[in-house]
Amino acid sequence: MAATVPIERFDLRDFEAAERSEAWSEVLAATHLPWRSVPGPAAEPAAPAWVNRVVLGDGSLVDCGCAPCRGVRGRVEIASTDGEFVGVLMNRGGREVLAQDGRAAELTAGEVVVWDSRRAAEFTVLEPLRKRTLFLPREELAALCPHWDRLTAVGLARRSPAVPLLVAHLQALSELVPTLDRAAAAAARNAAVELLAASLRPDAKPGRIALRAALHALATEHVERHLGDPTLMPETIARALHVSLRSLQLAFEEQEDSVAAFVRRRRLARARADLLRDEHATVTEIAFRWGFVDSGHFARVFKRAYGETPSAARANPPLRG
Repeated sequence: MAATVPIERFDLRDFEAAERSEAWSEVLAATHLPWRSVPGPAAEPAAPAWVNRVVLGDGSLVDCGCAPCRGVRGRVEIASTDGEFVGVLMNRGGREVLAQDGRAAELTAGEVVVWDSRRAAEFTVLEPLRKRTLFLPREELAALCPHWDRLTAVGLARRSPAVPLLVAHLQALSELVPTLDRAAAAAARNAAVELLAASLRPDAKPGRIALRAALHALATEHVERHLGDPTLMPETIARALHVSLRSLQLAFEEQEDSVAAFVRRRRLARARADLLRDEHATVTEIAFRWGFVDSGHFARVFKRAYGETPSAARANPPLRG
């Protein structure tokens, strides 16, 4: 079996309180390129924070959570950066302001901006923040989007319909990283580049693989949010995502799966978890809770999936190590 891509994890709780300010600067430099911490009303560099990073060839995908803080990239930090990169920043919760090239974007959940490692920049985290940043070689994006640097520190979510596809694809990539080998991770990274180009250039058309990967990510997210809806089926999912049923089916076929099979697996997994956890609900109540409209059908597909009936699963929970 091919080796999977390792995840590097940093957590300031592993340091003594007095060491956290210096440790945070070092973690930022190692994962987000060099920044200089700036004291001020919004700065709390000693507060708990964490970073997870996955190296994807000559780029990386970095998840981060932190308390209010502030940082700048000036001549010293730019000169000490090894390589030239584009940062694609996705706010996943909280509030942050990113400034570059005389522009400032105030980011709330769902907003996306790009920034250039070659030019001065500043960030201010105003509320506890969760974000995801994709780092790519600058020259790679410049080849696809020659004028991308005109869009630094500009909110992209309202400008391009490709942005939600990019965000969903990177969410799926982040979740799947523990199971991906390097070749699969490289393919997913290249799909992200195509979706980013489409987010920055209205005339750029992402390739078939990138579009299907993004659609698959959007669909799985939609399924997770609506598993309890008994009307959740391939046709209603396609309508909700404004795509054809065939396009949706092809996105799952690309993953050697089907829409209906995925929905069934996720419903069964949720139902099984509740059978083991919620002793007050009946089997029928749990079946209905997760979108099954026939308790007999639920029992049959449950036994086919797990080799025992729902009642037997509840009576004989797995041993915990």
